[in-house]
Amino acid sequence: MQIEISLPAAMAKNQVRIVKHFSPGIDSKIVCDLGSTGVVLAVIDQGKIAWEAHSLNSQIIYGADVMTRLNAAQIKGVGVLQKSLLELFEKLLAKLPAQLISREVFVSGNSAMVSFLRGLNIE
Repeated sequence: MQIEISLPAAMAKNQVRIVKHFSPGIDSKIVCDLGSTGVVLAVIDQGKIAWEAHSLNSQIIYGADVMTRLNAAQIKGVGVLQKSLLELFEKLLAKLPAQLISREVFVSGNSAMVSFLRGLNIE
């Protein structure tokens, strides 16, 4: 079975889209929604989104869905999926406002996506 995926031109090139709502304050937190299709990095300040970056999940080259990526991890090793995510995170974090660079990032995702990020054995 062959599956064709159509993406907007910006997403197909794995570009990062930035949305700035207001300048984040000193107590802001960096959060990440690690989805199987897209990844969103956001800065939350006083309960509101101050800044956000959106990108296609770079792991899509290993499969369009989580089950296919789990299979790829069994064949190629989880390291290739982890590397793909870490490179994407570096790209997203590079877009952060300068005063936020040294902060920790809180990541949320399904168990497979978090396992890939942490490089955990998926067997």
